[in-house]
Amino acid sequence: MRTPLPAPVLGALALTLLSAPAARAAPPDLRGFEVGADLGVGWVRSSASRNGFSQAVNGLGAAHALSVSYGDRPGLMLGLEYWGTVVYGPDLETVAPSSGSGLGFHAWGFGPRLRWMLPSGVFAAATPSVTRVSLSDNDQAGFEWEWGLGLRLAAGKVWLAGERWTLGVAGAGQLSFNQQAETASPRWRNLGLGLVMTAGWR
Repeated sequence: MRTPLPAPVLGALALTLLSAPAARAAPPDLRGFEVGADLGVGWVRSSASRNGFSQAVNGLGAAHALSVSYGDRPGLMLGLEYWGTVVYGPDLETVAPSSGSGLGFHAWGFGPRLRWMLPSGVFAAATPSVTRVSLSDNDQAGFEWEWGLGLRLAAGKVWLAGERWTLGVAGAGQLSFNQQAETASPRWRNLGLGLVMTAGWR
């Protein structure tokens, strides 16, 4: 028959267990190279006004982004990013609202990307960008706005999905200004919002 442990010994063991710090998983290594991709739903609106006459193009479409980044400090990464929103059949607002059936509207940009991520996976990113906007039909006939400047912001959270993979969700916003190519044409303001799934490989 086993002899039960004395009460003082049991009390000492219980006190040791209660006072021990909780075990925590090591935070992921957020340094090195990373290739990332975003894909989701986005809304974009381009508008301009001149001499009391307003016009706009807007609609829901596919928001997407591709990036390559590197960081040698935990959580901080610097890289390059391409982003865009493609809308098929946007709404046109000129003299009277109408549908741009058969038209494709594309607002996009690229530039340096700075991202800060906490060990929990919560992150924020900013991409100052050179931007472009285009409107075309199925035969690729249409016009493009001139190159402009803009900014994309994103914030969300990612989770480890494997030794090298991360998956997550993020909200993104973009703002840019582009001049219409024709002489004496107005400058257009382009505003976009999106909800995307994000994936990374390092």
